[in-house]
Amino acid sequence: MARLSLILLAAILAAGCGYFETDEPHLTPRTPLLPPTTEDLGAPLALTPTSAPPPTAADAQGADEADAPPAQPAEGEAPVDDESPGGAVPGGAVPDEEVPGGAVPDEEVPGGGGSQGDTAAGAGGEAQRLAINVVGELNHSPTAFTQGLEISDGRLYESTGAPGDRNSSIRELDRATGEIVNIRTFTEDLFGEGLTFVDGRIYQLTWQAGVALVWDPEDLSEQDRFEYEGQGWGLCFNGRVLVMSDGSAELHFRDPLSFERVGNPVVVTFNGEELPSLNELECVGEAVWANVWRTDLVVQIDTATGVVQAVADASELGLPRSGDPNAVLNGIAWDPETETFLITGKDWPTIYEVTFEPH
Repeated sequence: MARLSLILLAAILAAGCGYFETDEPHLTPRTPLLPPTTEDLGAPLALTPTSAPPPTAADAQGADEADAPPAQPAEGEAPVDDESPGGAVPGGAVPDEEVPGGAVPDEEVPGGGGSQGDTAAGAGGEAQRLAINVVGELNHSPTAFTQGLEISDGRLYESTGAPGDRNSSIRELDRATGEIVNIRTFTEDLFGEGLTFVDGRIYQLTWQAGVALVWDPEDLSEQDRFEYEGQGWGLCFNGRVLVMSDGSAELHFRDPLSFERVGNPVVVTFNGEELPSLNELECVGEAVWANVWRTDLVVQIDTATGVVQAVADASELGLPRSGDPNAVLNGIAWDPETETFLITGKDWPTIYEVTFEPH
């Protein structure tokens, strides 16, 4: 496992660091709270899952939204995104043997007993390995550069970015088929990122614009905006606080009412080493499931400690793929009604309905 850890971290560092602007400092936390409490925020109590909590292992998977595109292009000029096809991709494709996007040998990853609801790490404190069991498939637009998936009240929503000559969008998909039910594209210079639901409204991040958009889920009309500093990658809401990623190894907490930062960020570690390039997020109970940019991994994170408790490899899904190194897994949504996850990737033609099982 130690060998796998080193390979995983080296690959993620090599792939992710080229996209994250290291000269852009992170903000200093405003309070020493970690995590913020209900009393501090005046927010509702943590949501009580309507069903058993999801599998505890998350696959560290393809990181999110191009938090990589360089500076926004001039008007009339095609945007260039490190995630975008044809965009500047430092280092190019990462060889399978260096990236955990390829199949991970069983002998290098600790197994672990337990059921889908377990959240404890595997033996010796190492992350438990989960297998992905596909139970269904939905259609997915092969030109949707997925930045986030979310299910609310049985309805499925997706956020897409804008590589090349495409526009970013917020769209509702048919939960049964994956077909587009409604879509709103951005006409302004914004690159869509992760999304989540708060009090019946959709919150959607943008990559470098420092703006979070608030949408009405019924007609996808814009209702409000929040401003923030730094990059926006993934976002989820645990019923108490918003959890946000910015392409680093940190998860940040935000007040769902003001979008202000609260508490200290949590540094995410995988088998004792920091795990950068955290991308799309999904809150399930007190755990966060995250994609890892430029990989096909999904990881499950304990938000109190930042420790990765489980990991799954989705490299056998979404095949065959284009030669674009950005067409990796990204997008994960928990459906409490079916107790399954929906996962997909950037420009993949399929959304997979899956469960995570002990390997």
